[in-house]
Amino acid sequence: GVSKVEYWIYHPEPDEDAKGTFDSHVTESVLDKQAGWKPFTGKVSIDPDRSGFVYLKVTDRAGNRAYINTADGVISETTNPDDITITLDHQPARGTVYSGDVPFTVKVSDVKNGDTYSGLKDIRWTILKDGQETQSGTFNDGLERGARVRSQIGHATVEAKKNNSNNVVIRVDVTDWAGNTATKDLTFTYDTTA
Repeated sequence: GVSKVEYWIYHPEPDEDAKGTFDSHVTESVLDKQAGWKPFTGKVSIDPDRSGFVYLKVTDRAGNRAYINTADGVISETTNPDDITITLDHQPARGTVYSGDVPFTVKVSDVKNGDTYSGLKDIRWTILKDGQETQSGTFNDGLERGARVRSQIGHATVEAKKNNSNNVVIRVDVTDWAGNTATKDLTFTYDTTA
């Protein structure tokens, strides 16, 4: 039968935690010599904004050991992905008033805090005319969980015929894989009647 169960958390170096799944260099011989094992009571906590591999060491009454670990690692992240930039890629017709379709660029980054980030999950853009949605879309290509994408750039166009107003808003909503969210708005004016 089982004599004891212990755990140890291996925290990779920040440069190991660059992208994709973690790359663990911890072998069974390293684990056999590892100090710092703690009694496993059914719960293990990772400090906020840290990443790591959780290893369990199961020892039977005869002293035989087996190791179990989280293959892809664990990420605990609490930082919002609030590095959002919205740029209008077209100059206004006069002053600060736009009259034609306006292409725009969105740049988003999941901020690295501590030694990790979870990666971008969802980037949604919405065009609001006087508070009412007229257009929407996403910049989600390549944002699968295992990819752990840290930065994404997307391009779209505000259509003039749908948005003739003094109150046009481009809203970008971002969610990362840890569930942290951020929103950014850019407001401008259209006049298609001039």
